[in-house]
Amino acid sequence: MLLFFYGAATAGETEKGQDYEYASVGTRQFEWGPEDDPVRVKVLVEEANLGSPGAEVIEIYFPPAYESRSHFHELEILYVVEGELEHIVDGVSNILKPGMIGIVRYPNEVIHKALSEDGAKVLVIWPLGKEVKGFDGMAEKPIESGS
Repeated sequence: MLLFFYGAATAGETEKGQDYEYASVGTRQFEWGPEDDPVRVKVLVEEANLGSPGAEVIEIYFPPAYESRSHFHELEILYVVEGELEHIVDGVSNILKPGMIGIVRYPNEVIHKALSEDGAKVLVIWPLGKEVKGFDGMAEKPIESGS
């Protein structure tokens, strides 16, 4: 389970760091694709829990053999947590393994393909925000604890 901590400093702030009041295990989760192993998108940080518009952070699970359609982002930073992801930018293939980062900037076109037999889990950061709204209207599922 991936936890993202954020919040305002409290009275317990120290020289080495600060205490945080909030922990986000996600605000919303969306799924699509095959019922037995769907693409799962967990929204970890968005305006609803950030407290202002801005950066968005999501976790995506791509099932085995999943291939996205070609699409664009203003700015997208992907960090592979588990599995291997083929990250195709403007037709150029890059194989991303755990610990590797992929970046897409507009007007580059991107396709994501899960290469691992167990799929791929990716942390996605949209520094400019305004991307989560693209999930509106998709099947929203409750966030399961421990997922």
